[in-house]
Amino acid sequence: MKDYIKKHRQYLQTSGVLIFLFLIVSCAGPEGPRGAAGPAGPQGTAGQTGPAGPAGDPGAPGISNVFASAWVTNTWTEFSNKTTHDTIPAPNITERTINEDLVMVYFRTSQTGIVNRLPSTFFNPNTTEISFRIDYLVIVGNIYAFHAIPINTLSVLSAFPNSQMRYIVIKGGKSSRIHLPVDLEDYEAVCKYLGIEP
Repeated sequence: MKDYIKKHRQYLQTSGVLIFLFLIVSCAGPEGPRGAAGPAGPQGTAGQTGPAGPAGDPGAPGISNVFASAWVTNTWTEFSNKTTHDTIPAPNITERTINEDLVMVYFRTSQTGIVNRLPSTFFNPNTTEISFRIDYLVIVGNIYAFHAIPINTLSVLSAFPNSQMRYIVIKGGKSSRIHLPVDLEDYEAVCKYLGIEP
């Protein structure tokens, strides 16, 4: 009799567990729709400022508002006393250019010769004596180059028959005359700084 009661109790316990599991499984329905998003939370505190980045590479040297003429072969006019002059057309030269801008005039003895900034003094290659000094005037529309009576018989026409000139205008006011960090007598350095072809 005791064994029967014991077995019957085990049967009831097992049956109860199965019925409970069946009820759990039977009650599980399909997943419901997704609920609406909740309101945004408060903005967090700003993070710390990051370290400064490395310095950038230096930019190419140069200056804005620069005009450089082409090289022009001189057509010298020589008088009986050896005074000599030439007029180079310069349509970029205006009254404002003369009053406000820097105009530099360069002279070379030939297409492949040495370049000098005018005014410049030239020497007799045979005697090393001063022969003549080429100077210039900037007038509206032209560059007027000249030299006075030479010390000896050598003039620019006889010394450098294939000479050439060019002019460079740097706009930006009279202050541009004193703030160029380059030797204006050094033609190659000027061209490099301004970014123009020699």
